[in-house]
Amino acid sequence: MWSEGGSLWITDTGNRRLLRYDTVPLHDGAPADAVVGQPGFHERDYDPDTAVWPYSVKVGPAGQMLVADTQYHRCLYWRRWSRALRMPAERVIGQSDMLSNGANRFRLRPAPETLIWCYDACFTDDGFVVADTGNSRLLHFRGDPSGDPAAFAVTGQADFEAVGEGSLSMKGGDDRTRHLYWPFSVSFHNGLLAVADTGKSRILLYRINQDT
Repeated sequence: MWSEGGSLWITDTGNRRLLRYDTVPLHDGAPADAVVGQPGFHERDYDPDTAVWPYSVKVGPAGQMLVADTQYHRCLYWRRWSRALRMPAERVIGQSDMLSNGANRFRLRPAPETLIWCYDACFTDDGFVVADTGNSRLLHFRGDPSGDPAAFAVTGQADFEAVGEGSLSMKGGDDRTRHLYWPFSVSFHNGLLAVADTGKSRILLYRINQDT
């Protein structure tokens, strides 16, 4: 779920859709006001142009929206959340197009533009971060994505092509502050990035800015 205090978004994963409430419900069983990912409230079919298996949703300070579409190893991006109510995603992160769904794009190694089982994403001061859970890393993106977006920085692995979980993929010794093991959730506030590093049963806090 995600809320800025007024509206409420829920990722209804099994029904392959997002539900929007214009105001936070005050009683049980309140109906949603809008649906994203299906043509109506009673459909649940697969459509590559929509969120096939949405796991998380975030709305940024300028109204932009990110959905972690886990089953298709991608994130979907809209410049304004309101556009998601009437049109497919304007950008796809992790795949070359809306029809593709390969883990790491069927490559043996990851790359700056590939994902495996991404479960969350969040907006930062100058872009957004994707929890690339299956690759045990975070990918950092700048600005408003265009074309085939590629990350400019990686956290949790030695480089963009490194594979493995925990210290198995790190270079230069056992640096436990650097590696991640299945990060599932990320949140950003006042320059701090909080990461649920699930495989190591811990929360990590990173101070990030536009240069790091």
